[in-house]
Amino acid sequence: MEIDLEKLALDPDAARQYIDARSAFLEFERSKKNALQVRGGMVWKTVDGKAYLIRTSPSGGQRSLGRRSADTEVVYQNFIEKNSRCRIGSAV
Repeated sequence: MEIDLEKLALDPDAARQYIDARSAFLEFERSKKNALQVRGGMVWKTVDGKAYLIRTSPSGGQRSLGRRSADTEVVYQNFIEKNSRCRIGSAV
């Protein structure tokens, strides 16, 4: 919901504070959404001599995303990159 600052009787400092708070909140929401996408992890697991990409959940569940292929390599690399960006942004 966008608020029209022209209609509010805010002094310039209050208006800047509102804009800064809104920007911080929107960035927090974006970061939280990204972090939820990389909860858990991904690992390569070998079964009968074939490597499979496994998605792990924070609760310990595991789900196969398929045998190692160009497609699963891209999925894994994208996950690792996004996970790295989320961890850097959340280091407090």
